[in-house]
Amino acid sequence: MKKNLLSLLDSPTKISRKKNKKIELSIEDNKNVAELINKFKVINPFIKFQNVTIRKSAIELLNKFGFKQSLLLIDMAISVHGKQYAPVINDPYQLITKLGSLKAYFDRTKNEKKFVGNEDDFDKDFANI
Repeated sequence: MKKNLLSLLDSPTKISRKKNKKIELSIEDNKNVAELINKFKVINPFIKFQNVTIRKSAIELLNKFGFKQSLLLIDMAISVHGKQYAPVINDPYQLITKLGSLKAYFDRTKNEKKFVGNEDDFDKDFANI
């Protein structure tokens, strides 16, 4: 076993470390991903669908939370954009990485009506996270 690994290291051929960046989706999923990304254009007009990280993050949101709940999370992030002590969330990747901070912000400000939406939906969504 060690000989095989050593022979790979000594061989002149290179092992490719590039990952396949092609993402295959159904037409409906592609439309949902585009709609999630376009929702962020309110706060980030230069967001691009071609960005692989942003697209993969939107797909991850869809897989984890579903379409309706993902839209609600984006609405929540947009509603607190620019508010004092609120997390800065400008794209799906930042939403995924700062979801805990967004939840903490809403927990702190729950008594104040900061979120424009149905409060029951808010409680249900964060109860599932």
